[in-house]
Amino acid sequence: MKKKNFFRTGLLLMATTVLLFTSCKTKEPEQGTTTPKGAKTLLIDAFYYALTNNNHQFTYEFSTEPAVVEDGYLTGEDGNYYYVTLISATATGSDNMYVPAEGIYKYDATQSLDALTVLGGENYTGMAVIKNEAVSYFTHQSGTLTVTKTSKGYLLQGDFVTAGVEGGTTQFYYEGDIKVEDIPAVYAEEPRTVSSVSLSCTTLYDGTNWGDYYSSGGDNLALIVTDPSSNGALVDFICTGTGLTTVPTGTYPINSTLARNTVAATTPEIGEMGGGTYVVNGNGPYFLVSGSVTVTTTGFTLTGMSYFGSTINVSYSGSLAVTSAGAPAQKPAKQVAPKSAQKPVRQLKF
Repeated sequence: MKKKNFFRTGLLLMATTVLLFTSCKTKEPEQGTTTPKGAKTLLIDAFYYALTNNNHQFTYEFSTEPAVVEDGYLTGEDGNYYYVTLISATATGSDNMYVPAEGIYKYDATQSLDALTVLGGENYTGMAVIKNEAVSYFTHQSGTLTVTKTSKGYLLQGDFVTAGVEGGTTQFYYEGDIKVEDIPAVYAEEPRTVSSVSLSCTTLYDGTNWGDYYSSGGDNLALIVTDPSSNGALVDFICTGTGLTTVPTGTYPINSTLARNTVAATTPEIGEMGGGTYVVNGNGPYFLVSGSVTVTTTGFTLTGMSYFGSTINVSYSGSLAVTSAGAPAQKPAKQVAPKSAQKPVRQLKF
């Protein structure tokens, strides 16, 4: 059983909301090209994965109206929402930004992962319709997605046979930027601009002893501390000893070893387990990958670096008490940190 998602239920409920998705305005097709067919869409989000067969997987989500995805659920104005997963032999790009090869990608119900294919199946390619706050899902059965480079970016044209929709067919297009960033998904929400983040916290929002959660032989103590402006930090201690009711004094390096007397860094693997250390302020979450935490009887100081290189400093003065999470069967489920760690194929049903 995974730990409770403090990221959702704790810090983000109090801090300024971080937008998970950005909508990009599309442009009219350039003169001299074939007029696109179907609905003109906005790009909601895009994902990239390098596959073990040396091909590359791109997933794009489009909408005819602005959309919001919260905790995996699609919400927004009435309209149509399209998602498509394609396999490309190349991933042209630089600075960790990639685009698929041009060409006609044909629907493949067998999910062969061959180049120039669109993955079949409702989790990979299909559409959703929102009407009066109700969401209906439809699966594409066949068809193509054409990718063409233009002076304005790329034109993506979808033309599918779609079960259950009126007329039995779906046509949509998007023109603009389709570059996808290749970074571990667990870090996707962190601001890219390197900065210095300093928090002075005085409130223990939550302190929980999760027992030997990481199979290290010692208790895992998770503290959430906040400042008067509702910024805060989650610090994921791995301690020596069991049955602890407070965080022992000492200096804890922030790393990914999951050894006793350390603080768990945020990595894709630890994020998948529901753990890791991060801070949240009005600019977004910052995921700690190195540093140290020094604990005294009256609080702690944290110095560290985030995934994208921001310097993090947190001071806390107050209680270090923790309460037991209870028997494993009683632990509330914890979701993976934002945008779950990368997997070979992303499950996409909203």
